[in-house]
Amino acid sequence: MWRWMLKEKMEAVRRKMEEAAKVLGLGHPKVYQLSRELDQLHNQWEKECARRKSEKIYRIHPHASQTKERAQIKMYNVG
Repeated sequence: MWRWMLKEKMEAVRRKMEEAAKVLGLGHPKVYQLSRELDQLHNQWEKECARRKSEKIYRIHPHASQTKERAQIKMYNVG
């Protein structure tokens, strides 16, 4: 039960953050506040999962491919 409720809350905050960023811009304090709220929820998720060692950590964007993620990481590497 905790998993479903926390997942729904995380998705709701993520959607709010994305909408706020589209309207207000990435540097707006409201977007930053929502980002911190999402971080706190994700930390809560990780803490619960660690407590229940057999469970996996929820990925915010499970549809992202590993090659896409690697390409993004390489893009930010300097040198």
